[in-house]
Amino acid sequence: MSFHGWQTVAPAPFSQSSNSAVVCRGAIYTWQLSNGNIWMATQEVDRSLRFTNVGVLARTLGAGSAGTNTMVSFRDEYLYMVGGIPSSGVSSASVEVYRIGSDGIPVLKWLTALPLTSGNPTAFVVDDHLIVTGVGSTTVLPAAAVYSAKIGGDGSLGPWILQPSTPVGVRVNAFAQFGRNIFLIAGVDSGGVVQTGIQVGHVGPDGSLYWSRLSDLAATRRQHMSVIVDQQVLVISGLRTTGGAKIADVEVIQVDGAGDPGPGVLVAELAIPAPVASSSCVVLNDCDYSFCGTNAAGAATNVVQALRFR
Repeated sequence: MSFHGWQTVAPAPFSQSSNSAVVCRGAIYTWQLSNGNIWMATQEVDRSLRFTNVGVLARTLGAGSAGTNTMVSFRDEYLYMVGGIPSSGVSSASVEVYRIGSDGIPVLKWLTALPLTSGNPTAFVVDDHLIVTGVGSTTVLPAAAVYSAKIGGDGSLGPWILQPSTPVGVRVNAFAQFGRNIFLIAGVDSGGVVQTGIQVGHVGPDGSLYWSRLSDLAATRRQHMSVIVDQQVLVISGLRTTGGAKIADVEVIQVDGAGDPGPGVLVAELAIPAPVASSSCVVLNDCDYSFCGTNAAGAATNVVQALRFR
């Protein structure tokens, strides 16, 4: 795998200090905090993104949400928006399920809820199971509780099943997935300590899981991003300490054939040009895109940065 450096491309049509995104049907889906608008972004020939407004969130907490929800997709057709914080500051248990049609337009199919309100959850889809970590978290307190639900062919969710808790409850962490292994990367624990640990959930065919901590980043990190490219996890930007300066550093984690991560290694030539925190980071075609979040001055940004690879 070769990387061809970052480039700053055309900005997003909105600025926001916290962002979540997911790829479905060959496009990036994200949403706007100020009004609940759902945006679809497709890749242009020059690697910039074309943003199109394709709908509005169904949930009543939509506008003004803090953006700490998590988004995942299933079978490249269904999109799940899980948890988050409404403008009232009270964590939500909401789970919205949208079906993305061939025209790219999301249509709400199901509106359900987690067992507990969750302001800062992380969600994964492994085979036909939705797995949510950090259930019961708030804006300031992480949670170690983990629940899973079986996904039906129509995108619906079965009963929630309590799974083994994560070894350390974390929030403002990054995450990645390789096969049936899911990773929670660093973040902040319940005592406010910024972590280095990479927690690995090993998911069985029946959706059951167990946890281990197999390796660490080279240094502490919070409000960072991560994506997986082939068998490498890129851990990008964020902060070293609570209230600290944004960092440009990128660490690379090599994943072995069993899906287990090695230690994080700093790669100087992959440093991001404009450091950000709480940004979205997703892979679309031959680029890793980072967009929105909080910039080095602490302001919401609409900057879009693309890292080409292959």
